[in-house]
Amino acid sequence: HRFDANVAKCTEVAKLNVMQARSDDALVTLRQQRRRFDFIYIDASHVAIDVLHDAVMSWQMLDQGGLLVFDDYSWRGFIEDCYNPRTAVRAFIKCARPEVECIETESQLWVKRVPNCIPATPNPDPALYYWDKGTAKHVL
Repeated sequence: HRFDANVAKCTEVAKLNVMQARSDDALVTLRQQRRRFDFIYIDASHVAIDVLHDAVMSWQMLDQGGLLVFDDYSWRGFIEDCYNPRTAVRAFIKCARPEVECIETESQLWVKRVPNCIPATPNPDPALYYWDKGTAKHVL
């Protein structure tokens, strides 16, 4: 296994939490256990929607200063770009932008969780909050 060979190189192997399960099941279990991590390595499904799910679930458990690594970031196994991992990772990064620093390698993207550097600014026009059937409508 390539995974076992990579894990064998780890100097902190005793700290690894290796789970053999579907990532969506494993991440739900870890969230229910209120687990926190300083390093999360995502190497599961290569379908964009699955990658996005794993990213969001993992981010909620990643400590500030922690690293989230997306393997196969540049993998292009589908003609339609909407299915490839890079599409999901870019969407995730766009949403998490205030709290990320990124380093791209040949096939991976390393994301460090940093303190929020872009405070949210509320829109001053409440009519723009929500739209209902083409008519502006403020919803509480």
